[in-house]
Amino acid sequence: MRIIPIQREIILDSLEINSFDFETPNEKSIDSIMDRVVQTLTGKSGIQLHWFRFGKSIVLKDSIERYVDIACATELVKMGRAVSVYQVNGKIMGEKRESPFILLAGKKGEISYKENGITYTFDPTIVMLSKGNINERSFLAKFPVKYKKVLDMFAGIGYFSIPIAKYLSPEIVTCLDINRTALEYLKISAKAN
Repeated sequence: MRIIPIQREIILDSLEINSFDFETPNEKSIDSIMDRVVQTLTGKSGIQLHWFRFGKSIVLKDSIERYVDIACATELVKMGRAVSVYQVNGKIMGEKRESPFILLAGKKGEISYKENGITYTFDPTIVMLSKGNINERSFLAKFPVKYKKVLDMFAGIGYFSIPIAKYLSPEIVTCLDINRTALEYLKISAKAN
């Protein structure tokens, strides 16, 4: 990276100034594809399905009706907007914190998802990754305290232990979890990072 200090005033009058919308055209088209499918099947327009991304996969947070949800998911995969589309079906279950996601359309199996410089690999129908903890996970990269030993007692797939290991560089990170499948995915993700 090169850093160049500005040493004098720069006049921008001769330059064209553009404004940018940080929502990608791909994200806009996802909403428009789902709106078109919903309108075709129900006759209603403007009903928005809330969704989020895990890498090349999309997770629908809402449900209209099962056949409409599946039609939206199938169309998103067919149009190349996602490799797979899942839906949240209930809440995280049991002491093993098993996933409430079901596959609606597309490729079944493991996905890779990159967040804050960390790549997580997991099957979203088997283990969970909470999209809501993104701010907490990004905070770890800037955490001001350095520790030699870290114990993560509820490690899951490594939501916190992998960023700690990568950004805080402790001598040892010990990860515990009751869900053996989650720990297997933690090992895969740890090797990737």
